Amino acid sequence: MIFDDHVYEEIRRAWIADQSHPHRNRGDMPTPTLAELRGIIDVSFKTSLRTEEGRSSRFAVSVVPKATDQREALLQGTHQVIFTLAKDVPLCEDSLTKLSVACDPAIGCLLADWKGSSAKRGRIWGLAYFGEADSRWDEVPVGIEGFITNRPDVLTVTSLSPGSLVLSRGEAQIGRFVLGDFITATPSPLAFNAMGSYIRTRLSKSELFRWHDNNFWLFFRDALDYLLFQVSKRGHGATVIICPSALVEDITDDSKARFGLSGDLQVRKLFERSIETLSNKPTDIGSFSSKLLDDTKVRKLTRTRLDFIAQLASADGALLLTEEFEPIAFGAKLDSPDLNGWSIAVGPDGFGGGGEHFDFSELGMRHNSAARFLAAHPMTFGFVVSQDGPIRGMAVQNDDEHTLLVWKDCRVSMFI
Repeated sequence: MIFDDHVYEEIRRAWIADQSHPHRNRGDMPTPTLAELRGIIDVSFKTSLRTEEGRSSRFAVSVVPKATDQREALLQGTHQVIFTLAKDVPLCEDSLTKLSVACDPAIGCLLADWKGSSAKRGRIWGLAYFGEADSRWDEVPVGIEGFITNRPDVLTVTSLSPGSLVLSRGEAQIGRFVLGDFITATPSPLAFNAMGSYIRTRLSKSELFRWHDNNFWLFFRDALDYLLFQVSKRGHGATVIICPSALVEDITDDSKARFGLSGDLQVRKLFERSIETLSNKPTDIGSFSSKLLDDTKVRKLTRTRLDFIAQLASADGALLLTEEFEPIAFGAKLDSPDLNGWSIAVGPDGFGGGGEHFDFSELGMRHNSAARFLAAHPMTFGFVVSQDGPIRGMAVQNDDEHTLLVWKDCRVSMFI
């Protein structure tokens, strides 16, 4: 056993709280035993620290009984494509390391079972395909009846980076396990009743928000979520600052950008094209097909532009963007006065949490320079992406210009 019992008990309590929460609409699934939690977390954690040909293992393991009758009862109402191995293999570091290269955690998982109460008797008996989760930026936004698959609604442990595990069930996170600490999942910080409220306040000054209101907010939120994911995926660490277009000149002067930019990625035009497409209701199958094709093209073009922006963030220094996702500069040095007289607090999480003091003393220069810059420019907001850790969001509190709010990890959401 690697970690203290209280860690596994905390995870078990989080599972129970998630299942009983009135707003999460969970099915009634068996609560994982402490033996199951110890077994799957211990072996997953140790495997995540291993490297194979210089690369860490990425994998997902779901706890599903091998017995067909038990499996069908457990997975009733969900759909996966399940393959059974000709011979079971032990649930151990060697097996997980070898099998991880054959199963992409974005679209499949390994299936593990326990023959008894002892976690040491775990075995890997199969693989499941469940397909990618839908998003605004998928190339094909429709499914075909009979071919739609879902993540199994069972305890699943996913490793995407060394020492960091995601615990989930179905499409929903239970929490993250990072180097021995368990962080219970909350609604995405981009949700309206969390950081989203502060972002909307800043967006409300923009022309696009005045014209398109909630449609612009939904587009912006989904684009920002995708951009941050892509920045994190590149593994370089980054700072992303977003400011109103009207303040670009002042922001540029204060940022000491090594690489200032002028140009037009046409993200605004793509957004307006998307709104136009959605507004024109199809009258027949021909116009529906045309609308679907046009919408698919718009989303693909938008996605590739966001990928381009994410790559700019990999350069040393901060990336500055307008609210229309136009790059202002990259490689910027954020140099602003100290936070003398400022309070730093945890931002609201949408479940009633937040408000406690946030300690910046153990964070590095990237976090501190971003915090000072945002304090000096209260209408901006930003994110610091750690090289192998969390994505922290920051914004000045709307009704108190001497309080900086910090959202600890924008990866920690209720959804995978």
